[in-house]
Amino acid sequence: MNVSANALPAIGCVACVASLRASVRSGATLVQAFEELGGTPFATPELTRLRITMVIRSRCPPNEQSERFGQSDQVEQLSGELHAACQLSLTLGCETGRCLQAVAESLKRQRLLDDLRANAFAMPKATVKLLMALPLLTVLLGEGMGAHSLAFLVSGVKGLACLGFALCCYTLGLIWIRALMRQNDMKGAMR
Repeated sequence: MNVSANALPAIGCVACVASLRASVRSGATLVQAFEELGGTPFATPELTRLRITMVIRSRCPPNEQSERFGQSDQVEQLSGELHAACQLSLTLGCETGRCLQAVAESLKRQRLLDDLRANAFAMPKATVKLLMALPLLTVLLGEGMGAHSLAFLVSGVKGLACLGFALCCYTLGLIWIRALMRQNDMKGAMR
């Protein structure tokens, strides 16, 4: 029974590599393993980077196909590694199962790195949000206490000068924080 590629459920990158490894261990060739994973035979028995990408993309959910932390999507990265592993196995005669195991371990390390990066930035991002809301909260607290801080800020030269200075500092701080976050995202993408 041949199932069309559209009917196959999304299983994710890790499960795709595990499926390929299982197929190869049970005696399938690389081409057969990719055909089985994709649910459709290839027109010619040849593995190209495009075919590998199409098969992996058909079996991965959309969240694994989007950019994260400035890096290219996981499917493109995984298909490149799988293509390299397949070429290495076919050219040098390396054991295909071990090549696929190396890809699986690389994928696990990348996932761990992505999770660590997300966890490392969670607290600074929350702190930034709190600090960016603090001036507004201070003005509202002053109004709640009856200090009439809004009236001071919008009426008179001293209040407008204070408001203008505060807005300049706020804007510069926002630009600086965004630049720092972008810089860290770019460093993470280079690693």
